[in-house]
Amino acid sequence: MKAYKVLSLFLVFPFFALSCSDANEEEIITDVESDFTVESFNIYEEVSTYYPKGDVVMTFSKSEEGFETVKYSLTGESLKMAQLGQFAKTEFSKSGDECSGPMSCGRLIKNCLDNGQDALISNGTCATYCVTCKDPQ
Repeated sequence: MKAYKVLSLFLVFPFFALSCSDANEEEIITDVESDFTVESFNIYEEVSTYYPKGDVVMTFSKSEEGFETVKYSLTGESLKMAQLGQFAKTEFSKSGDECSGPMSCGRLIKNCLDNGQDALISNGTCATYCVTCKDPQ
């Protein structure tokens, strides 16, 4: 009978230890994500509705001033179409247009991408977010 208890302890303890480990890891990952990061993924989902799956790429970085930034770029067929002028070309402010959420930021980013440019969004000096169109490098 004693061997049965020892055996069950060996079987149950690893399961308990692993389940606790996963909970702690999830908590750490959640704490690391900033509001800007979460909002950037929401904006990505909005922008991705305009293009074929996989044609929008996100690149995270920090500016010299310490502000979080995300660059949205096109790839694949969407990039080829933008480079060939298939989308309507329009003029955009290079200084940074303000937006406040996935829909408004998504439209500004789409305008940059349709114009054959990358879109850089930041949580910098604007009231909420700034979107700036940049020529691809």
